[in-house]
Amino acid sequence: MLSLSNPLLFQTASEFLICTLALFSHLSFADNRSDFREDSTLVFASDPYCPYICDKSAKHPGFFVEFARMALEPLGLRIEYELKPWKRVLAEARSGVIDGVMTLSREDGDGLLLPEKPILTTCQSVVTSKKSDYRWIDAESLAGRSMALVAGYTYDGPVREWLLANQESKDIHHIHGAKALEEILGLIAKDKLEMTISDCNVAASTAMAIGYPNTFQYFLTGYRVEMHIGMYQNHPDAEIIVKTLDEAVAKMRSDGRFQQLAERYGIQNVN
Repeated sequence: MLSLSNPLLFQTASEFLICTLALFSHLSFADNRSDFREDSTLVFASDPYCPYICDKSAKHPGFFVEFARMALEPLGLRIEYELKPWKRVLAEARSGVIDGVMTLSREDGDGLLLPEKPILTTCQSVVTSKKSDYRWIDAESLAGRSMALVAGYTYDGPVREWLLANQESKDIHHIHGAKALEEILGLIAKDKLEMTISDCNVAASTAMAIGYPNTFQYFLTGYRVEMHIGMYQNHPDAEIIVKTLDEAVAKMRSDGRFQQLAERYGIQNVN
């Protein structure tokens, strides 16, 4: 049996043990990252949802695109994005045609891997023309008003149960397509519809983009909309990516970059 009473032998054995532990730690970390594909491209998608994810012709790509690049490009990943109708986005993400989804609610996240916390939390609003006499009180105040909604969207908060109970109403229309919200706001501006329900920042940004900057009024319902970035759950790097996104939210909030990015896009009522 080896005696360690000799100081030189003890030092040699200690150094050997430290090196062995360091090597084991390195190998364990490498094994955790064994499937990580550096210098690869991640393709995310959404429907047009500016200021969070914007048309390719816009000056800036959108809050979520810039956030994802700031969070993931240090890992050696390139971030690309596509704009498609929402139902198609979800179907392609769940089947692995694309790598993930931006501006995703947890309710739409079935079959996808999401970070523990949302990227941001924003506001839900009822949007009407400024000429309308409508005033938000509660979901029942929507009764008897003609409205259009984006087909495939999940509407939560105080309007959820009312919409489910009235889904067969002739007053509620569903508009399909990647630019459904633009079409809906255009119909409201032309007095062919009374209202829609939308994220407050998206509605205001879309109204500005289609030439109606001072046409609408926005009534906050009080519901806070949590938005995530979701990954195809069988993507080999999905767990590393969502963990990195969680860490990036905390880091960017603490160092001020998160608020700076929100201000650049004019995003309000956000936390």
